[in-house]
Amino acid sequence: MALASCGDKGDVLSDPNNREIALRATVEEIKTIMRSEGAYIGTTPSSINNLDAAVWFSLESGYYPEELPDTASEEMKALSAETNIPVHGEINYQSGTATFPDSENEASQPKYPTTDHSVYCVGLYPKDEWTVSADGRYATHYISGTEDIMFAPEISGKWDKHFTTQRYHHMLTWLKVCVCTTTAEASNYWGKLQEITLKDMPKYLTIDLSIPESDSFKTKVVSSFSDNTEDKVIMQSAEGLTMDIITQDVASVFCKPQQTYTLSIKCENGITKDIPITLSVLEGEDESLLEHPSGLQYLLILYFHPFDVVEGVCTLNAWNAQNEDLYL
Repeated sequence: MALASCGDKGDVLSDPNNREIALRATVEEIKTIMRSEGAYIGTTPSSINNLDAAVWFSLESGYYPEELPDTASEEMKALSAETNIPVHGEINYQSGTATFPDSENEASQPKYPTTDHSVYCVGLYPKDEWTVSADGRYATHYISGTEDIMFAPEISGKWDKHFTTQRYHHMLTWLKVCVCTTTAEASNYWGKLQEITLKDMPKYLTIDLSIPESDSFKTKVVSSFSDNTEDKVIMQSAEGLTMDIITQDVASVFCKPQQTYTLSIKCENGITKDIPITLSVLEGEDESLLEHPSGLQYLLILYFHPFDVVEGVCTLNAWNAQNEDLYL
């Protein structure tokens, strides 16, 4: 199975008489030109920078088991034997290399059926540690906080009408945290910063695999987050970080998209404090971005004032809103 590294939607990927399946990809919202801190970012969707993803193929829309169940119809079993689908595999979009179970055996690779039956496909990033539900309709991944999670919604193809481009969408919000003190007195009061924790974050993201690719994808309910939560330490220093009036980058985390968060800070003088955070946009920016903050990066600055006061300000990072390149 060969895969093209990237291209525009609607490209003819191969001769319709060729049953070989090919895929291309773009990354939506945070356009791809480079990888930084676990995310694919940039503004040029013309190339994928070594994107490794999981790709799942099926003969039924919204249904992605690792193998066909024994209860399948005889017709579906025959179709599966012809196409080697369903199958869970991996793709590197830059090299165009796909890896599937028994990938060295060319006869076992997925292919379009010779009938008018469609093949369906979804993409998942990162490529590892996804689990599929017993009914084959949901995929779940642990939210580490250090790595982006993306989903390419379902597309379909046939022997005479091949797949078009997969579009990967960011499913999490990216928070970048900075700190500074407002005065020398505040620096003395707080001392060194030892720890920052993002509180009550869901541990798992579950994606509905039946949602098709569309221009309104972001407004659809395509994911859910577990009730099982954890406090996620996003910055920790045994020696402590000396804070002053110069703003310092201290943490970066991928988390559930929502409009409010709670951070907990710990300083060497024994002070611990919970800080409520509300996402906002700058004056003149599109406030509707706050309704669907997945795929957006927000800059959070914690201002440490004298005498037990910490102010948190979180705004949409200008590089994303203004479509400017960002190199971190």
